[in-house]
Amino acid sequence: MSSRWEVIVIGGGPGGALAAKKCAEKGLSTLLLEKKKMPRDKCCSGMVMGTWIQDIIKKEFGEYPDDMKNDTENLNGYAVHVPGEPVQDLNIHTPAIWRKILDTWMCKKAEEQGAELRDSMRVTSVKEIDGKCIVIVKKDGEQIELESEFVIGTDGANSVVRRSLFPDFKPKRLIGYRECYETRINMPENRFNIISPLNRFPIFFIHYKKNYMLLEGMALEGMLNETIENARQYLIQNHEMKSDIKPLWRDGCATHVMYKELSTKVFRPAKGNILIGGDAAGMNIPVTGEGLGASIKNGYDAAIAVIESKKSGKPAEEIYLNAIDELLEKYHDIFTYGLRVGNALKKKDYKEYSKSLAESWEYALTIL
Repeated sequence: MSSRWEVIVIGGGPGGALAAKKCAEKGLSTLLLEKKKMPRDKCCSGMVMGTWIQDIIKKEFGEYPDDMKNDTENLNGYAVHVPGEPVQDLNIHTPAIWRKILDTWMCKKAEEQGAELRDSMRVTSVKEIDGKCIVIVKKDGEQIELESEFVIGTDGANSVVRRSLFPDFKPKRLIGYRECYETRINMPENRFNIISPLNRFPIFFIHYKKNYMLLEGMALEGMLNETIENARQYLIQNHEMKSDIKPLWRDGCATHVMYKELSTKVFRPAKGNILIGGDAAGMNIPVTGEGLGASIKNGYDAAIAVIESKKSGKPAEEIYLNAIDELLEKYHDIFTYGLRVGNALKKKDYKEYSKSLAESWEYALTIL
């Protein structure tokens, strides 16, 4: 494997795959690094939320192949459940795909355009010295030094790229969880169900993929087991879930809350020719916490910044951060919706809470 590249993309998720594909098809020598062995799964709903994201996937990657279509759950929309209030339905078509399948397909498309994919490559540090980006990776215990003109870091919430560039930045961390059950409960099957048990514990989600029911949500550090058990008990008491049922499996991931630091520009997800996107940059959409679409948007913008920088000589950081700031302006509008939700809950105005929660989700789903 060559040790010198024009672009190194770190992270084989949708954002990284799209960034690698765009750079490679423009003739840039591009390396896509993934720390795990492909195909690999990820704790994520796999929901392709929003028209722009659905359109950009179709434009850049093409139609889903038949085997992917068979594994795709096409949801008719969303249902917001607040105790004592009518269910709020949002009729927005959303495909839900296992990330193992989606990410593998996208990475293969990047390879078809000329990007070189290397998995089981764990990045340990990234830095820029005298205009050159140095990426240190470990493969089978061996340390390898790679060099490039640009780095695009889409390596998730525990991003090595972010920690390498900003070692003193310590954002608040949350824990995402997912439990998979082989069951059905009293809840719409063709919807992504957003359940808010009011002030007892955080919002959580129920949706189905073929024969499986997935329970997903977020928890504060140190409260994971309690949060999951509270969600389970709520479903047992209110939605006919069997009390003795056990999950087939459980997994999880970390995420970080960085909206305040991003909006006040305390944290800027780029430095020189090293650009950071998706979960690594904390660019999850406010209110919904949706990250797949945001990662694709950031991956696209990062690739465009690299391509324009190569062509014009203009700093990639400047081009990319302009795109980030445009997106953050939209995020601010969603955040305003979120304040309405919080104020209604604080006042115990549950009718307004249900309405504003549904409206905030509807707006967030159309932001991209």
